[in-house]
This record gives sequence, C-alpha cells and structure tokens, in this order.
Amino acid sequence: MKILLSLILLATSSLFAWDGQRKGFLLGIGAGAASAGYGLDDAEDDLDPKTVQWLSAMTASRIGYAWTNSSAIELYSNSVGVPGAGYVGYSAINYQWWNSPEVNANSWFGGVGLLSESNGISYKDFDPKPADMGFGLNIGYGREIASHASVELNMIMGAMTDEHYRVSNDEWEKGKESSNVFVALSVSMNLTGY
Repeated sequence: MKILLSLILLATSSLFAWDGQRKGFLLGIGAGAASAGYGLDDAEDDLDPKTVQWLSAMTASRIGYAWTNSSAIELYSNSVGVPGAGYVGYSAINYQWWNSPEVNANSWFGGVGLLSESNGISYKDFDPKPADMGFGLNIGYGREIASHASVELNMIMGAMTDEHYRVSNDEWEKGKESSNVFVALSVSMNLTGY
C-alpha cells in the first residue's frame, strides 16, 4: 500500500500534473453526505419492507486523463455507508465535460460501472461474507468554486443480486437469491489535482 501511495504521489508531482490546466493527469478525492436506499423484491407479505432508506457519509475518488481542458476520462469510485451493514461501493469509467477551460466552470459527468455491497464484519473462524454484486450507472453535476475545488451532486442507480448467505456446516451457503435496486443521491466537496 505504501508503494502504491508513493507511486501516485510521484506521478502527481510531475511537471504537467499541478500546472493549473485540466489537460493531463487528474487525481481527485471527495467526501460528503448521501441519501441511499434499496427497492427489495423479496418481500413475502405486506409486513416485509419493500424499500429501505438511510442517510450516510460518503467518499469519492477519481483518477484519469484529460485530453483537453474541457474533457476527461476517469476511473471513478464512490462508497456509501450502510448503517450496521458495511458499505456499498461503486467503481465506474466516467466521462467528464467542463463548459469552460477557466476556473469556476460547470461540469457534467457520467458513466457505467460495478456495484458491490460488503458487510464489513469479520466472523471468528470464517472468511468474510462474499459481497453482493451488480451493475450500475451514475450521472452528476459539479461546480468549481475555486481552482482545484468543486461541489458535486451525483446520482448512482443500479441493481445487485443478494445471495442471502447464511452459515451452514461451518461455511457460507447461498440462500434464496433476490435482486435489489440501489439508488444513492450524494452531495460532496471534492479536491482535484491537475
């Protein structure tokens, strides 16, 4: 991990990385709040919940390349906490477009990627529970409020297969499979090096 962090810092300290122009290598991080929820398809009667919603902290990151001061391709990542259950992670290939090469520009971004939910809990004598997986897409709007700083509004939508794992004979066993629709709306403050 230290080697990876060192390589990222070395790459961002190149002559082209922090020159104030978006063209070239981009690296960004962000944090904020999210409103997220699931639509559940496995409700067996009217007493079972059909939706689950929550408010949570969220983090975002991006690394990519801008071939002009207005267009970039990025590997985008977003994590939303799930109360008492870990987090939902989203990793995507995004296209981002700014309406101006100048500071204080508006930007729009979007892409397609993978969703995964991990409960983040370790069990004695067991491997962690396998993550639930699915596909999703995201769309968003950002506004630069200063050089290298922006406020962003982002929506992630997708579906995950829930395997309903349980312990049987001292190992994880799949239960009845169901699909959960995941939606998250987040607002974040982001710092981007370019």
